[in-house]
Amino acid sequence: MALFSTPNLNQLLRNKDIVFRLIIINVILFLIISIIDVGFTLFNLPRDTFNIIWNQLSLSAIPSEVMSKPWTLITYMFMHSTSNFFHILINMLMLYWFGKIFLVFLQAKKLLNIYILGGLFGAVLYILAYQFVPMLRDNPPCLGW
Repeated sequence: MALFSTPNLNQLLRNKDIVFRLIIINVILFLIISIIDVGFTLFNLPRDTFNIIWNQLSLSAIPSEVMSKPWTLITYMFMHSTSNFFHILINMLMLYWFGKIFLVFLQAKKLLNIYILGGLFGAVLYILAYQFVPMLRDNPPCLGW
């Protein structure tokens, strides 16, 4: 019999609230993408290949690209800059603090719905703003790079 038992990820996620689960999903995906990024750097692999992986998961502002990769409407919500640790740190702190406040007033299922719907609304707003605000096309904001 082991002195210390290590719970597997399923047990850990099953016993926690939705805020914790969303944070864990975001952090795990961040670590996976970061490890891939570091691997490409360490083994001096072509950066173009990593960019292809990144572009398959991140949201494009061009509607035809979004139509050809509809999953990016969801996957972009979990993508965080691998070159800036503070990006994910601040995002996860905000998710934790505001998620806990949200759960005081509403149910966990509603938080998940608002998280997904808010991300979808943000994607649509980003695509529309990119199309109708010329300043964004000329000088795009730093979206992960």
